[in-house]
Amino acid sequence: MIPVVFICDDNYAMPTTVAITSLLSNRYKTTQYEIIVITGGLSLNSVDNLKAAGGENLRIVTSSDKNSKYFSTQNYVSTAALFKFELPDILQEYDKVIYLDSDVIVNTDLSEMYDTDINGCYAGVVEDFYSRTDNKRIGCEVYFNSGVMLLNLKEMRDNDIPRLLYKTKETCLYNKFMDQDAFNIVFDKKVKQISPFYNYMLRNKREIGQFFVLYNLPPRQKPMIIHCTGVKPWLNKKCTYHKLWRKYYLKSPYKKHKLEADKNALIFLRQKIINNFFKLFGYKVSRMISETNRYKKLLSENGFKVDESCILIPENNIHIPYRNEADLKGIYEIFVLNKFGFSFYDTGWTVIDIGQTPFSTLYFAAKSEVSEIIVWPAGGDLTFFKDCFNENGEMCHKVNICNDITQVTNTGKILCKISAGESICELLNAVSSNIGLENIDIIIVDWIGYSSGVLKNILIKNGYKLFYRNNNKCNGEIIAVK
Repeated sequence: MIPVVFICDDNYAMPTTVAITSLLSNRYKTTQYEIIVITGGLSLNSVDNLKAAGGENLRIVTSSDKNSKYFSTQNYVSTAALFKFELPDILQEYDKVIYLDSDVIVNTDLSEMYDTDINGCYAGVVEDFYSRTDNKRIGCEVYFNSGVMLLNLKEMRDNDIPRLLYKTKETCLYNKFMDQDAFNIVFDKKVKQISPFYNYMLRNKREIGQFFVLYNLPPRQKPMIIHCTGVKPWLNKKCTYHKLWRKYYLKSPYKKHKLEADKNALIFLRQKIINNFFKLFGYKVSRMISETNRYKKLLSENGFKVDESCILIPENNIHIPYRNEADLKGIYEIFVLNKFGFSFYDTGWTVIDIGQTPFSTLYFAAKSEVSEIIVWPAGGDLTFFKDCFNENGEMCHKVNICNDITQVTNTGKILCKISAGESICELLNAVSSNIGLENIDIIIVDWIGYSSGVLKNILIKNGYKLFYRNNNKCNGEIIAVK
């Protein structure tokens, strides 16, 4: 009997069920698995579907999840992943188990993998193809992926590894991944590298060729366990192995469950239609967010009437009148919230808005997280700016329109947005002289001309990480974050 362990909550019950379906579909007739699902709690529907997929050899183990204080930079990874630390204690009857993440497709029988000799090691693992440099970040020899592991539970129990993993998680300065960093730090030098085909990690079609070159592998060999890192096949039809994953999905108890991938395909089509519309006016839409009521409120706050004329946003069924191209730009600023490249998480932001039009200022004024906006028209019509904000009621108390950059007294977070023709470098130097770049958390520059290289050098020298897009040789966006 080969024990195969999954960990899941209700959010991952469906992919786990599909993974189990693929596992059982590809076993030898002589192979017997005990499938163990560790969970902090599941709904009756999830339990029924898991049992229907796994049959009589499936066992669900419910354990208390006390790990809510931990976090990861990957929002889709829940604290349930930390049950991996406790497997030696939870599964006292086993000395060795195969652990699999829920986003896998098992493409073969796993008897040979299970028979791998890992005596004296904590685990049989595969080096993480996409995080090869993370070993330097945490100081280990080789950085492996913890989504597929052949675990030596006896060796882990004998050396009190569960406690050491939790201690490392609590004291480690790095939280890039929920559990993976801790495993790499604790298991360092006591792992055995197994075939990378047992954890065939990929994000898109471009990287498959690199995978074979990196590991000097025959390009046509069949992957034994496909690990859908990055894009998930149940969320996006463009995932490389979506069709293969869907094959097992249609065999699983969830076959009548409507996939997010199908819903998202329709949204992408609508997005394409909207993008093409805005491109007619020279604008590029980054993303649409379907929250109709919030859009209506934000549009109203920015002075646009919401009624039945002119522009139809099909995804949200909102009709917006506009008088000219300037109005259209204002609508664009509202709908494409991530044009500015970040989201507000804290209150009390000060925004320094240097530009020639009021539309970005209207956007920031509509955000409750912004407490103060300092506007420097930088050559724009001061009367025009004041008239715009006098008509916007409650928002105008946040806005301080000045003839020059004033000293910022706010000690909270500061964002500076600059979009003022070809004098960007001069304006950035003025900001540096009056405020100090060391005090600014985020700088957003809409540049025009040939200044992008100089701007990037200035920002990098001042310790900013850059995200940028060149629309062409003469204009683009730079987002600099401390």
